[in-house]
Amino acid sequence: MAVPLGGGDRYRARVTASYDRDSGLLEEGANEYVEEEIFSETVTASRNVIQFKNVIKERLYYREENGSSREISMLDIRAGLPEDVSRYYAVIEMEELPDFYGGIREFRQEPGICHSTGLCGRRG
Repeated sequence: MAVPLGGGDRYRARVTASYDRDSGLLEEGANEYVEEEIFSETVTASRNVIQFKNVIKERLYYREENGSSREISMLDIRAGLPEDVSRYYAVIEMEELPDFYGGIREFRQEPGICHSTGLCGRRG
């Protein structure tokens, strides 16, 4: 089955089978099942959206040149926002789900989030 995926669309997945439970017997058509539903479930799928549920904690990390990582608790932006974000990644902890690791695409400053000193702390 192939369907186009959107942003959080719900789909009904069905598995059907045609079979004969009396294979090899002389009776023709007895115990024959055609397009019998053997499994059905509604699923939500998306190619472009990840939904985070019951977030416990979010953390920002920086990967050092030697391969080790350190957690960033405060990001000093007095000289501007970091332009090279390739060494930064985030870890999102969710209740009863595996941790999500994701690379950082960009940093941006939004009014009301950072203090006037230029030290921008993570909200959480």
